[in-house]
Parts: sequence; structure tokens; C-alpha cells
Amino acid sequence: MGISVSVDIAKLIERPNFAHLATFMSDGSPHSAPVWIAREGDLLLICTEATSLKGKNTQRDPRVAISIVDFRDPYMEAQMRGRVIERRPDPQLRYYDLMSQETHRQAMALS
Repeated sequence: MGISVSVDIAKLIERPNFAHLATFMSDGSPHSAPVWIAREGDLLLICTEATSLKGKNTQRDPRVAISIVDFRDPYMEAQMRGRVIERRPDPQLRYYDLMSQETHRQAMALS
């Protein structure tokens, strides 16, 4: 079970903003990469391949940090720390499709 996010953070996640996911490399150094992010209740969803550097890093060490900045107002931001608690195989790319379609739909609404 995740923690509840504030209304402001939920809005940041629901709009077409990119987040940056920080993970740990095997030598302990940080690795940060832009990702799409979504919510499922109190859980944050991030799509990445298990074979990606992010996937490998979180398999070895589930601790992560996420930062997200509002595309429209870069002074609105949020930072969160937590752990990967679940992995879901997605061979049909269902989650990727949902995130990309929602991001595209919202981005078009902004233009």
C-alpha cells in the first residue's frame, strides 16, 4: 500500500509532465532518467523494461526518488522517495499505451 499524495502532487502527476526517476547503480552512484508517470490509487506507475538500466537498478536495489516539474509552471514541483513494491510484466504494452495516449491527449489540450 502506498501513501496518499496531496491534491497538488496528484495534479502534477495527472497532467502531461515528465518525471525523473533516480535509482542506484551497482557502485552506489545515482542514475536519473526521464519517465512517464501515472497514478493507480495511491501507487505511482512507471513504465520501463526489466532489461533497462532503471529496471536492473531497481531489481538490485528498490529504493528510488522521483522528481516532477510542472511543464506550464516550472516553479511547481514535487519530490518523492520510496521503493519499488511491484513489477508487472506488460508484453502487450497496455500501460505504455495508456500513458502515451493520456500524455498526448493532455498535451493537445494545452496547445
